Amino acid sequence: FRIDLQVKFLSLRKLIDSTQTTYNRIDCLILNAGVNAHFEFEDLKEASIFETLMRVNFYANVYITKFALPLLKRANGMIVTISSLSGKFGLPSRSAYCASKFALT
Repeated sequence: FRIDLQVKFLSLRKLIDSTQTTYNRIDCLILNAGVNAHFEFEDLKEASIFETLMRVNFYANVYITKFALPLLKRANGMIVTISSLSGKFGLPSRSAYCASKFALT
């Protein structure tokens, strides 16, 4: 399944509910969501880009995992998290992205 993570997290709940109705289990949850932003911190006009990156790169993964947990347990399933080395090593002009990936890692 693919989902637009810019929308409210309620859509994640609906996705899991639909999965439960159709399959009643999740064998593997792959967390691979991510957006990036390239900017100089001193040029930042507002912090909304940080909120967007944290929402997609971190919180969406937290919510979908929480919602999927009962179905994962039922199947003795696994969670695979795709993150980034940017979560360990900072990159110039990508402070928001690195912070969101560090939170995930």
